[in-house]
Amino acid sequence: MEPLDLLGHFWFPGQPKGGQYGRLTFDVVKGGSLDLNDDLGEFLPNGELHVAWGHSKRRILGTVDTPEGRKKVTLIDCGSGTASRWYVNALLIGDHFDSDSETCFDELILRLDCLPAWVNQDSIESDMVGPLDGIDRKEFELSLTRPPRSEAKDQEGRSVALDFRWGRVEQRLEKLELQQWPQIEIQYGQYAGLDKLSKDISSIYNFVALCVDRAPRFQSIHLYRRDRPELSLEGTPFPGTKRRVELKARFDRFSENRGRRLTPDGVFASFGDVGGIETLLSWLQLADSLGTVVGSLLTMRSQTYTENKFLNQVSAAEGLHRIAIGGSRMSPNVFRALKRHIRKTAVPRSQHDWFNELMSHANDPTLGERLNELASEMPALVPLLVGDYEPWVRLVKKARNLGTHLSETSFGGSPGDLLWLAESVFNFTRASLLLRLGVPLSTLQRLIMKPDVQFATDRCADVVGRLGGRSLP
Repeated sequence: MEPLDLLGHFWFPGQPKGGQYGRLTFDVVKGGSLDLNDDLGEFLPNGELHVAWGHSKRRILGTVDTPEGRKKVTLIDCGSGTASRWYVNALLIGDHFDSDSETCFDELILRLDCLPAWVNQDSIESDMVGPLDGIDRKEFELSLTRPPRSEAKDQEGRSVALDFRWGRVEQRLEKLELQQWPQIEIQYGQYAGLDKLSKDISSIYNFVALCVDRAPRFQSIHLYRRDRPELSLEGTPFPGTKRRVELKARFDRFSENRGRRLTPDGVFASFGDVGGIETLLSWLQLADSLGTVVGSLLTMRSQTYTENKFLNQVSAAEGLHRIAIGGSRMSPNVFRALKRHIRKTAVPRSQHDWFNELMSHANDPTLGERLNELASEMPALVPLLVGDYEPWVRLVKKARNLGTHLSETSFGGSPGDLLWLAESVFNFTRASLLLRLGVPLSTLQRLIMKPDVQFATDRCADVVGRLGGRSLP
């Protein structure tokens, strides 16, 4: 997602006379900002200009000068530091949308920098031919064949597709650059607002991040709606077209391995490994329920303190169990009766609120029980993920308890030890999650045997061997 630095004219919806000239900038890390040459305001019914200061505005409209010409822009969720300085959460380039009800689309096209390595379908072939006619020179042949489009559709009329595009960059007499890239396309049966689109964008991002084991970068997000066609210079619509609107927002995340170029060998689970477009559609259908789980998992690849990484991985494992398996230590009816009996016979009335809060999760499975049930679904994989399982569970419980209930008692290892323990919980939970999405055990076993995963397992086994036998606090 390229940064922006553009000059233009900006105003509130329905208030072009109160507009001002200014500079619009956007960065995927810092977000957007709008600096105006004077205070931005709106005219009141009595004709008085009211300056907006210290407020938030859902929309600011404008036109900006780009290398491709003048374009309309819509700035979304704007907050003012001063009346001439605004912070912009998201922006749409290509059209004006005065309200939330107008900001709806029926098609989304998403490109991420890691998709070529994840999809791993190279469509460019080259060949060196020669020597020719006895002369010491060679001919170079280059061809491009687009891979077939794959598509899946759900019962709501939403279709998800993987398709391929290509282009070339030519410098006359010197160089020809041929490019091909995959993209994910979503078409909706009815118009979807930005909240729905943002959820789908984040869900795809999260799934790809889990598979490639790094935080991808957004290259572009383009939105379309069928009732807004492309226009000629005279304003005449071109039949059968949709006007492209580019979305820029702070979706991006930090990653510890951003500097390395991703190759197919560096991907944990490829598009084909996880089942292709059908699995991606299934993921979108489950994403709402798994959002918190995946968000916790992905902090393993973010710039976060080791202690937070570990606790988030344990939380993700517990959350996955709660959603996918659930259950309780005893029948809910039996537990409620037992709780009433204890409260009535042993707890003073003045302490009932405390008792109720204390017992609110007493019937939930323990962390050890949750890990055991997840492990029971993939017994052949567990030693490859964590090494010796029983002492691993004891050490995970110990570290979780110490991290949750802060005290002077030490975990007993170094921050590096806790990091490898967090990595093992991450790999364990990710494997369990992919298994639930339909990835076969045989495929998961092949993926887990990759050198980077086994390196992490070896480091975890060393930590567990040194610390796992110690008694719990």
